[in-house]
Amino acid sequence: MKLDLLLNSKYPLLACICFVLSMPSAGSLLTKVYGLLQMNVGVLYVAVPSSLVVLGLYFYCKRAGKEPFADLLFTGAFAGLIGTFAYDVSRVPFHLFGQRIFAPISAYGVWIADANMSSRFTEVIGWSYHFWNGIMFGVMYAMFMTNRAWWWAVIWGCLLETIAFVSPFGRIFGLWGNPLAIGIAYLGHVAYGIPLGMMIQKWEAVHGWMVKQPKAFVLFSCVFGVLALINPILLPENQQRDAQAKPGEFHVFGDRLNPDWQRISAPGKIVVRNDREAEVFIVKGKSAEQPLSAKSSLELSFDHTGVIPVGLKGEIRTRNSFVISEPVENP
Repeated sequence: MKLDLLLNSKYPLLACICFVLSMPSAGSLLTKVYGLLQMNVGVLYVAVPSSLVVLGLYFYCKRAGKEPFADLLFTGAFAGLIGTFAYDVSRVPFHLFGQRIFAPISAYGVWIADANMSSRFTEVIGWSYHFWNGIMFGVMYAMFMTNRAWWWAVIWGCLLETIAFVSPFGRIFGLWGNPLAIGIAYLGHVAYGIPLGMMIQKWEAVHGWMVKQPKAFVLFSCVFGVLALINPILLPENQQRDAQAKPGEFHVFGDRLNPDWQRISAPGKIVVRNDREAEVFIVKGKSAEQPLSAKSSLELSFDHTGVIPVGLKGEIRTRNSFVISEPVENP
């Protein structure tokens, strides 16, 4: 059987190249959790250059008489973006009921920035990486699955989640032994796969619809998307929280701790400060709550590596921040 028929692509070599070059975006996270390469190094020196080459191939194909392949690249990226939106929307109800299902995205930003605590800037970096990953997964799927039944993309999405689950990622972010978290994770990837599969199944029609959209609508959508992405930087509350945040310290800030993430080397310590006029209760991991008197501080020790929640107990639920106790890849 010819390679182009086997791979379901008219440009099998280009498809293989783009598939491989799309892998380092997610691969940089896997190399981090396996302890092979720090995430900031993997992203800046491997994933970003690889994605730029894919972008360069898009423009090359546009000018070299390979417009169909360029159109497929663009459609795959767009379908991956729409799938990522669906993935996030499917998990919003669980977020509203107190599940911290978006927490790993914030950790990505801290790792990529090689920061010692989270900020509004690391938050934007984490979300940018999240959408970039979804786009590259869409490109990878589109390379070989055009005109196939949409449900293949659901299998693709579940395969991606399985790879993450069986890797140290599943342990680090508390998926192992947590049926609810596992169910939410797979639900999100099913939601990712459905629009991706439907769009790539009829990718030529989708691309035709895309190019017919008014330029004003496209421009508005791009501006709206960028503003939504950088929104954490613009909010005055986040600017105030960042101004008060200090490495190695959590401060009681309203009904939560500030910042959302601290990063230390194990063994290490974190100080929790309460500037309120009333006593609060702090919960570390699965330990019993600890009282923290008004205008006082509490020192927490972290002897083990991993991602450990540290929460401020509220009347309804505990609102968690997190400590990244490095190296998380060592259990």
